[in-house]
Amino acid sequence: MVYKKFSLPASNCLHKCRIWTICQHSIGTRRRQNQKLEIPSGKTKNISTETLIKLLFFLHGMKMAILVRTDLKMGKGKIAAQVAHAAVEASHKVSKLKYYRWKLGGQKKIVLKVKDLKELNEIVSKAKKEKINTVIIRDAGLTQIRPGSVTVAALGPDDDKKIDKITSHLKLL
Repeated sequence: MVYKKFSLPASNCLHKCRIWTICQHSIGTRRRQNQKLEIPSGKTKNISTETLIKLLFFLHGMKMAILVRTDLKMGKGKIAAQVAHAAVEASHKVSKLKYYRWKLGGQKKIVLKVKDLKELNEIVSKAKKEKINTVIIRDAGLTQIRPGSVTVAALGPDDDKKIDKITSHLKLL
């Protein structure tokens, strides 16, 4: 079988050693993730059509949705902290493959509002049925909120279409 060759300029994001080796590793070459690939400035790296298609598929369409309860009347700083907790926890809980796809695809996140705990729990249960990674964050109660209150939930990272199927009716925060 003959493959058409594509030439990627070294200025492309793929020339960064860490990203290139992770992509190479994920699509089947047996390169260690921490092994560096040297691509001199101004040179090109040829890859096959099949590899390019696999790479584009690998990087396509991953995101995380973070749901914030609006009935708690949290301040902006409190919301920011809770969203950060959810994003970090969800990214640690997901599989390595999904994590790298999400990370290399730009770490897309969307923050949405839900009116109360009941709506948050309904969406989380739908996500669990679809086998989407879910994380629920409970506040420690040191500042604005009662201890143990559910403040936010994170869905994903997972495929855009799976996340959108569950969260498309929600509004941005």
